[in-house]
Amino acid sequence: MTRFFVSYIVVLTIALLNFKDVVAAETDVDKQLTVIGKLADKKQALAQLKLLKKSTLLTPQQLSSVLVSIGRTYHALGNLDEALNTFQKTQLFAHEHNLIKVEADAAKYVGVLKEIIKRR
Repeated sequence: MTRFFVSYIVVLTIALLNFKDVVAAETDVDKQLTVIGKLADKKQALAQLKLLKKSTLLTPQQLSSVLVSIGRTYHALGNLDEALNTFQKTQLFAHEHNLIKVEADAAKYVGVLKEIIKRR
């Protein structure tokens, strides 16, 4: 019985440490996105976002946040076609990963950008 209890404590401790790492990683990505979003040089911001996007450690939620930031940055740079393309990809990605709010937000951006492009 004591062995079982010790094994249980070890497994529980490992699980808690892993959860702590996941929370820290999520916070780290959020912090990175905040710092990048505040950059005055949007071309530099875009370059950093593209690097962050390549990370294989991102969760689907984190990657969708990076994609949204890339789309917004393209929009801020006046590159509406790339912004539209990015939000369409984001919408599809969010749908595939059941990220309903992200999918809806991306669909909104797609609609707005299509209207802006149409009026050019």
